[in-house]
Amino acid sequence: MLRKYCRRTAILILISLVLAAGTAFAAGTQPPIDFGRKGSITVTLHDNTGEHGAIPYASFTLYHAAYIEEGPSPQYRFTEAFAGCGISLDDIERPGLASELYAFAEEHGLVGTTQGCGETGSVTFEGLDLGLYLIAQEGSVPGYYPVLPFVVSVPMADPSGAGWIYEAEAGPKAEPEPTEESTKLRVVKVWQDEEGANRPSSVEVELLSNGSVCSTAELSEANNWEHTWEDLPGGNTYTVREKTVPEGYQVSYETGEYLVTVVNTAKMPQTGQVKWPVPVLALAGLILLTAGVMILSKRKER
Repeated sequence: MLRKYCRRTAILILISLVLAAGTAFAAGTQPPIDFGRKGSITVTLHDNTGEHGAIPYASFTLYHAAYIEEGPSPQYRFTEAFAGCGISLDDIERPGLASELYAFAEEHGLVGTTQGCGETGSVTFEGLDLGLYLIAQEGSVPGYYPVLPFVVSVPMADPSGAGWIYEAEAGPKAEPEPTEESTKLRVVKVWQDEEGANRPSSVEVELLSNGSVCSTAELSEANNWEHTWEDLPGGNTYTVREKTVPEGYQVSYETGEYLVTVVNTAKMPQTGQVKWPVPVLALAGLILLTAGVMILSKRKER
């Protein structure tokens, strides 16, 4: 099975999206949001080479991750489906946000709305409530790697500052698959912890070819916690592992056809008292008590 990944394993995606920052809600130059309106998102998958033409027959799933809470300074609030995920929405353009949301959706079996692009290469999700949406490609189009999940806000701030765009558009770009003579491998780090206070500034991952380490890479905020190995020799079996698991975390790996995701999950703190000393101390107390009784008995005999 790993040979499959050896030939086709992964670099996916360059997503080219124009998204408004969540903090734009508070910008004084923007008019107020019309909470009585519905919105839409049109997704068009593009070829990342040449003239970036549309790629037909892709399929995407839409998840409503958060709604916009009305008020003097509107903010994102998670929908019921994503409540308790512990992911921050302070910056919706933060690298890794979409991957973290998608990992949560997969883990909890969340169901979204799936639509196909057809011959045009575009699909439109209409009648949407205002909020933040997670979009993930289902499978892949032959000859291309699938794009990574991404997020889109409805509405989006108009770059000109003239108002809000309620008919959002997203144009992710799909990377063509390499030939059998060479392959690419992409590794992405995902953190599953509520606060992230104990995260290290970087981690090191190893690339193994047929079981032997052939390369290493450092993942950090500087490279969005991801790395791609280019032009790897074909015909080999490639795997990825974290060189040293960060203290306080446990590691797991999600290996798809084209992508290796390294997931670090924070360990739950141990609660309660350690119970093993109880019988030991009880036995020691019994021995001391017995010794005391024997000493008193001898003294009385004298």
